[in-house]
Amino acid sequence: MQTSKSDWQSFFHGAHIVVDAVANADRLLQLKLGSRFNVFDFIRPDENTLSDLLRDLLDPLGTHGQGSTFLKLALEHFLQTPDDLTANALERCAVVREAPTADGRFIDLVLNFGSCGIGVENKPFAAEQKEQLADYADHLDRQFQGSFCLIFLHGPGMAPKSLSVVRRNSLKAQGRFVEIPYYANSGISLHDWLTRSAGAAMSEKVRFFLIDFAAYVAGRFPY
Repeated sequence: MQTSKSDWQSFFHGAHIVVDAVANADRLLQLKLGSRFNVFDFIRPDENTLSDLLRDLLDPLGTHGQGSTFLKLALEHFLQTPDDLTANALERCAVVREAPTADGRFIDLVLNFGSCGIGVENKPFAAEQKEQLADYADHLDRQFQGSFCLIFLHGPGMAPKSLSVVRRNSLKAQGRFVEIPYYANSGISLHDWLTRSAGAAMSEKVRFFLIDFAAYVAGRFPY
């Protein structure tokens, strides 16, 4: 069956209408929602900036004003919760940036609950230094007398190299070491926490910031 010239003209006319409709819908989304605008496209955060953002979001006294909401979600979904952590301890959590260790290193984030703590080593782009994670685990073990967890937050394709396989597996078995990707198609990830936090935020301003943050993570750190 041959297709006539008029059939082709009708097809392309219909396709043109569809394309115009999609373009108009996209323009409307941009006008009403700023769908293509994301502040992270302009600031292009480095590792330190990302750690600063995480510190504020995890801090119950952070500028977001949402109390311990984001910290609670983090503990529920991907940070390991020490056995002696109580609901009251959430509000007293001190989140420290560049927490110094006895050997002169600095842990990106330490969540200090008093008798227990969580260290977060943020590695979105670069690999660790020699013995870095091993030294952090030693320091946290001493500081919190064994009631600790070390989180390795990492970009795509990055695996912890400064902690021996034997010790890594031992700490994992005890719930003392956890690897968390920035983004994953399923399971725990920084992106998942940001998305959950956006849904829990009572402030519209904070919610849209978290939505942008999550979109940045999904685009910058593909699985």
